[in-house]
Amino acid sequence: MTKTLALFICALLATACSKSKDESKPAPAKSAEPAAGEAVRKSADDGVDSLRQAQEAAEKAKAAGNAAVEAAMKGEAAATAAADMAVKEATKATAKAMQLEKESEELAARATEMATTIEAAADDATRAAAKVGRSQPALSNALGRLRRRLRDPLFVRTGRSMTPTPRALEIAPEVDAALRHARRAFEAPAFVPGEARRTFRVATSDEIEPLLLPALLRALGAAAPGVTVAVRRLAGLFETPEADLRSGAVDFAIGHLPGPPPVDSGLHASRLADDRLVCIARTGHPTVRRRLPLSRFVRERHVATFYPGEGPGVIDRLLSQRGQRRHVVLSVPHFLSVPFVVASSDLIATVPGSIAEMFRKLIPLSVFPCPAPLPAFVVNLVWHARTHEEASHVWFRGLVMDAVREARRGRGARRARR
Repeated sequence: MTKTLALFICALLATACSKSKDESKPAPAKSAEPAAGEAVRKSADDGVDSLRQAQEAAEKAKAAGNAAVEAAMKGEAAATAAADMAVKEATKATAKAMQLEKESEELAARATEMATTIEAAADDATRAAAKVGRSQPALSNALGRLRRRLRDPLFVRTGRSMTPTPRALEIAPEVDAALRHARRAFEAPAFVPGEARRTFRVATSDEIEPLLLPALLRALGAAAPGVTVAVRRLAGLFETPEADLRSGAVDFAIGHLPGPPPVDSGLHASRLADDRLVCIARTGHPTVRRRLPLSRFVRERHVATFYPGEGPGVIDRLLSQRGQRRHVVLSVPHFLSVPFVVASSDLIATVPGSIAEMFRKLIPLSVFPCPAPLPAFVVNLVWHARTHEEASHVWFRGLVMDAVREARRGRGARRARR
């Protein structure tokens, strides 16, 4: 009994251990292959859907782009058509304007002929024909055309003279006014300096201003107080402002300008004066005293005048050809400050003679002939052909020439007194 009980207990324990082992073993994992395949299929489906959506978006964008291109082409075509239409309309308008201008000229010519004929016909036929520069038959033919056009005889013979009809007397004031207008249109406008109100624009350089302006303004004040002058600086010392003269930005250019101008330039020039270049040094200069030879000239320190963008100048080019050069300590774009610099330093300078003569009366300067063989410093007055015959311009040119002559006479008299 005891043995049987022990065996039973041992069997129970073995069964319990076996069950415990079975329970402690992990449950077999489900296969991962079906889940992975499902994920791949889902991702592929999502990718196909995204691709389809992208293709649809691309098709829409392409369609929108094609529509935009088509609209642009239509707009361009419409703009081109509108431009072509505008050109055609402008061409038609121009042709119409030219036709109207031609018709107006013809009508004006006819009106002038009519007015002249009516005016002359009141006189004896032979004297009337001579008065208008026609033969007697030509005047009679013109009168015949007028009679047919106005359906009135206009003049009837009474004895040896012609008597105007009521219709001729009626239109006489209008005919007289038309004739006056026509004559004024073909006559050069009179220029009365004392009544003129205008401004002349002159381009020049600073050394010309003191030579020209005082005498010019005196003449203007006496003859044409309503006329003013606006001065502007030349762009270059030896440069003619052709474009400004051509456009009317300036009326005249005065300076050391090349002349005569080329025939095809449309410019005219008149020589106003010949100046010369001289050297100046301060009175009491330590090394420049009674004379200034070329060897001393190139050893001295200089003030030079170069317009903006110019230089070296004619003096430097001439010295370079001789294998020499001067020592330029200061360069300025104008002449009028140079005498003051020279008078207060040991620098020397080369300036137009007119400037040297003017300033030596005001500040302590000594003047010497320039040792370099330089050409004459010519002063020219230049203007454009479009104003060559214009009455006010002809008058002003004469005034400028008189002013320069007066200024030079004054300088000559002062030199003679010294």
